[in-house]
Amino acid sequence: MRRIIRTGPRPLIAAAIMLALLLTLPLYILITKGPSVDDAKLAASFIVIIGLFCLVVRRSRVTVTADSIEYQRGFGPVRRMYFRDIAASVPIVAAEPDWPITLAIYRDGSKWPAMFVPLKPWHRSDVTWLLRIPELKVQPPSRGLTKRSSQPLTGEKIHE
Repeated sequence: MRRIIRTGPRPLIAAAIMLALLLTLPLYILITKGPSVDDAKLAASFIVIIGLFCLVVRRSRVTVTADSIEYQRGFGPVRRMYFRDIAASVPIVAAEPDWPITLAIYRDGSKWPAMFVPLKPWHRSDVTWLLRIPELKVQPPSRGLTKRSSQPLTGEKIHE
């Protein structure tokens, strides 16, 4: 089994909105003050920055194999966790309980997550599939969980 999950349209839509908002300032200056080379450079730099963001987002992926889960953000290194090393995985939710923000994956005997996999950039159907993988040992969702105690994980925030 090998499944590669690629990003959905959500981050690109957010990037387009950010680009439109960032370009309003140079456009306003261009209209009120007249054409200027500095304004064109400013607008071009915004476009390049957002373009690089989109490239990094489109290159990000989660790969699930028979024995591991891998996450790569853009051109960065591949982070891999073998299923045999996973003690628990906790989805961290905010406003949408059925579409968590991130998945915190814990190793055996570790109080801090060994790996975070962001879940918002992916398609909702892919996130649902990912959270149903039994080897990930997904626990009930939590809000803002960063540290795990020796107690069993529950849906409540853990305090020590």
